[in-house]
Amino acid sequence: MIGKILDRRYQILEFLGEGSFAKTYLAIDTRRPGNPQCVIKHLRPTRNSAKSLQAARRRFQREVQILEKLGRKHDQIPTLLAYFEAKQDFFIVEDFIPGPCLVRELVAGKPWAEKATLNLLRELLEILVFVHSHGVIHRDVTPKNIIRRLPDRKLVLIDFGAVKEIAKDGLEMQIPRTIATGTPAYMPLEQFQGNPQLNSDVYAVGMIGIQSLTGVTAKELPKLKNPSEKNPELSLWQEQVKISHQFAIFLQKMVDDDCYLRYHSAAEALTDLYKMCDDAEGFQLPTTIIDMPQTPPQPIQFSATREWFSFGPVDTLLRWVCLGGIGAIILGGLGLLFHNQTQMKAEEYYRRGIERAKRGEVEKAQEDYSRAISLEPDDAGAYNSRGAVRFQLGDYQGAAEDYSQVIRLNSDDAEAYNNRCLAQLHLSKLEDALSDCSRAISLLPTHANAYKNRCLVYLHLGAYQRGIEDCTRAISLNPKDAESHNNRGLVRSAMGENKTAIEDFTQALQLGLKEETSPASVLSLNNAVTHTNRCIAYLNLGNFTAAIDECSQAITINQNHGPAYQQRCLAEYQKAAYQKALNDCNRAISLNKNDSIAYINRGLVRTATGDKRGAITDFTRAINLNRNDADAWTNRARIYVELSDYQKAIADYSQALQLMPTAGDLYYERGRVFALINEHTSAIEDLQKAAKSCIDKGNTQCYNKSLNLIKKLQI
Repeated sequence: MIGKILDRRYQILEFLGEGSFAKTYLAIDTRRPGNPQCVIKHLRPTRNSAKSLQAARRRFQREVQILEKLGRKHDQIPTLLAYFEAKQDFFIVEDFIPGPCLVRELVAGKPWAEKATLNLLRELLEILVFVHSHGVIHRDVTPKNIIRRLPDRKLVLIDFGAVKEIAKDGLEMQIPRTIATGTPAYMPLEQFQGNPQLNSDVYAVGMIGIQSLTGVTAKELPKLKNPSEKNPELSLWQEQVKISHQFAIFLQKMVDDDCYLRYHSAAEALTDLYKMCDDAEGFQLPTTIIDMPQTPPQPIQFSATREWFSFGPVDTLLRWVCLGGIGAIILGGLGLLFHNQTQMKAEEYYRRGIERAKRGEVEKAQEDYSRAISLEPDDAGAYNSRGAVRFQLGDYQGAAEDYSQVIRLNSDDAEAYNNRCLAQLHLSKLEDALSDCSRAISLLPTHANAYKNRCLVYLHLGAYQRGIEDCTRAISLNPKDAESHNNRGLVRSAMGENKTAIEDFTQALQLGLKEETSPASVLSLNNAVTHTNRCIAYLNLGNFTAAIDECSQAITINQNHGPAYQQRCLAEYQKAAYQKALNDCNRAISLNKNDSIAYINRGLVRTATGDKRGAITDFTRAINLNRNDADAWTNRARIYVELSDYQKAIADYSQALQLMPTAGDLYYERGRVFALINEHTSAIEDLQKAAKSCIDKGNTQCYNKSLNLIKKLQI
């Protein structure tokens, strides 16, 4: 299934899990902007028979109806996005809930505190109050079906494939028998017998509570219901925990084997639980229920006569107090009105900014977002949008600051960390970028873009193997993402694996890489860039004809793509086509006067044509633009040697060696210069370093040259 596209829009990325009746996959919706993630539930008949097909269709229709009824009315139940049937397969599309399931929190051997368990039970019971109010029994309330949603940390109840509906006017204990469905450790006796009740779900929640308090596995959980040998009136679980007596009684009532003695409903259990919570005063329905009927407010009635304002001696003070209260209400109302008007104005600026950004008016969009922020300083959406346009404008520091504001407002926003990672990468703050991308992944382990972007961070850090792993993970999550293939190609090229790099670049081109303008792209990738990357790989392989062809294709796509001219210049230099090379390097520099590599390449061409002074000028310009480029120092040093300016050559080699302290060939070259000026001690010292470094890297030619020169100097 991985990689398949269902219903001509949902592309399967990853297998998530499997239950009794269905398999679940992570997917993306290719027809919605941004390709948002979703969950595909695949239901199939258990056997190849008409009866089995009919049963599967009933389960499918029932789950669709339940999700449609519940998901859009409650924040902690997945929303139904779509459903469809293909041949004898049934598919349900739900919104993706990012975050770990409760199984990961219930770690064996690590019991929870009483307060944490109380909060867990409260939230689960609040969800069940809503579910049961619609005449629905979930029948599989287990840790694997509860997700701790990121970023708000709320619990979400998923998998309504085992639900059972009851008649609106029916009694809880009059439900027809069904096939036993659920997870054994969390199922009460009546559910095993095929006679589930509303309070069967209450039992499941209670068992989750016992598991959290005791720190046992699901397999060990049922044994804790057995009576204690020391005190048969207590269950084994009660002996293992230290909780308040009131909570122990409450929990035991939740998991009573007799459904008639158990709490009859989630609402009844929740009422008692609220009494145990320090911050609760009596029972109240959870605020996440949004379909409860509201009584419309009644208008305030004022007297039409002036008599009400005629103060008598007895009640003058009381009336002044009343008037003061009315004044406070009026002032409060005016304040609220002003605040609402401010919000509306901020929203107006924000919406206009979005429209301008869509039209490509990014500078005006930035102004609108800034106005919105000045009116509503805690609007995360406005900061996020302004960060995007700042990134687009090349203001990476401003973008990073805006994403920091988003994180300040929501410390669990994985996308904000991912976006800030990109901004930090452009600012060459590699450690900060690594931290941000890693944080995004920890919050959302299926964040393909974060893996793809951390891959580039590792590339710049020189941690190539980790970069390969991250890009490969990104590809597994989203196989059709051309940029991930391109990024992996860059890492492989840096590792010297140019043939496999070319395969990645080719795959990126086949996927139809299109130019990106959002912060989801570090390099604003397009087909021209990928052809240029493939050109570089061919250069590294020594296939200069193929390199020229690839760079030429890039230029055909985009005549203003400077790196393609820059690399074609180098390929033509290698083929001794010096005039063509010079023309290409001149074109690259005219497109970007700060392109240090173009100056280095032109310097090589000028060296080959005998223009040594012109070459020094180009290498010097490259050094001024990027003092960390060892190639620029090395190439200028070689020109100084040819000009017999040995002291300058030694100084340049020394700068290059500071940047590349294990480069044996550079030690050899500097040692040779020391030998030319008869500084034999320094020469032998460099040549010994060269020999050691070269043999460590398997460069026997460099090793032998170094030893031979040492012998000559020691004669």
